[in-house]
Amino acid sequence: MNFWFVTFLSVLPALSYQRREVHTSCASFKGNSLLVSSTSGNDSKTCGSSSVPCRKITYAVRNAIYANYSSVVVNISIGIYKEQDVISLDCGRQGKQMTQVDISIYVQLCDVRMSNLHWINSQPVLHNVLLSNFSLCESSAQETEISIIGKSSNLFFQSVTISKSTGYQKLLPLVSLTSFPGNQNTLLINFCNYTNNIGPLFIVESTFQTSIIHSYFEKNIAYFGEKLITLQFSHLNISDTKFLQNNGTVLGVRNSASLNANDCLFQQNEGFGGSILRCNFSCNLVNARTFVPPVMLQSAHQLSCVKCFVDPNCPVHCSPGEYLTDGILCKACRAGTFSPGISGNTSVMQCTSCPAGTYSAKTKTQICTNCSEGMFSSKSG
Repeated sequence: MNFWFVTFLSVLPALSYQRREVHTSCASFKGNSLLVSSTSGNDSKTCGSSSVPCRKITYAVRNAIYANYSSVVVNISIGIYKEQDVISLDCGRQGKQMTQVDISIYVQLCDVRMSNLHWINSQPVLHNVLLSNFSLCESSAQETEISIIGKSSNLFFQSVTISKSTGYQKLLPLVSLTSFPGNQNTLLINFCNYTNNIGPLFIVESTFQTSIIHSYFEKNIAYFGEKLITLQFSHLNISDTKFLQNNGTVLGVRNSASLNANDCLFQQNEGFGGSILRCNFSCNLVNARTFVPPVMLQSAHQLSCVKCFVDPNCPVHCSPGEYLTDGILCKACRAGTFSPGISGNTSVMQCTSCPAGTYSAKTKTQICTNCSEGMFSSKSG
């Protein structure tokens, strides 16, 4: 396979899983430094220095394990790396680690940070992450079957671009995360772009929190009956993120502890922008007196919500010409009806038909208009 690497891969043993800090930035940490170069390197038991770099990534990793380093930064020169097997990192068994070769990695009880890595039309890539911290920064994948599978791990992605790709196998997502009972894990997606992929993209179950921030999703396609993003028994926070021209249900949230969506755009998606079941929404405060809906719709077909609840301390305030439905959504009144939006500090639950002698020709009408001279309306609506 062709694999493009730039900069570094760093690995640190995670001796105490519960005490590990979650990655929230792309800054690297210190460790023993090994250099790899596909053009000037030479694989040997002593390779890895600036004067004698290793030729293969796997040789550098093997040498680091044999040297029993507590942490290592593998600096990878720009080039094409053709490695057939799997890099296996087990940082929890001191002195007994084993490594095999490839670009896919199997990580257990480790702290792994990957930066400036680029998969371009690669063979299938699978990263398995168990009881570890894993971050991928300033990286991309294009026309590649790739999946990152986390189990009771913390996953962090920043400035990652995935395009024209699918999961490792059909119906396997690009990223999945599940947690064992008692583990509070997080998935953070920050400043990432996902375009022209075939989903599902993310499947998250029983995690503490998932955050999608400052990201962009366009022209992705969900397999029939699947959702691009699925979350269950997890807190979801979406902020300043755009979903444009995607095909299929973009967001599916079930049995979630809570969901908060702010400054998000669902536009020109074929199918529902979101499908939400049994969710609680936190407050969406604009100022000391005004609360807006936690989810803003671009059209009446962008979101479905069943058994949704809003914090009773922050009643949703709909705009004039709108009514409240499903407890979280403000929808426009149809033509022939009107709404003041708020009555007694509470959003109205339905629109009122225009009385006889008045009319409203447009949707989202605040007040009906009197009929012109010579015209009449004999009944309401």
